[in-house]
Amino acid sequence: MQLFFTDQRTVWKVGQVAGLSQAELSALFARRLVPSGTPVLLDEAMRPVEPVSSWFPVAGAGT
Repeated sequence: MQLFFTDQRTVWKVGQVAGLSQAELSALFARRLVPSGTPVLLDEAMRPVEPVSSWFPVAGAGT
């Protein structure tokens, strides 16, 4: 497992996201805003590890 933290600025720096136009990407961020700095655990195939990934934001909200 690897621990990553969300950061929308990184996505914008990359430029293009495969299969999404800039307008679609903007709409996705508007609908599914994940606060920057939210921790995400990913497995070897870069898939979110559950339920720990869902638990992190809840745990961090209390700090």
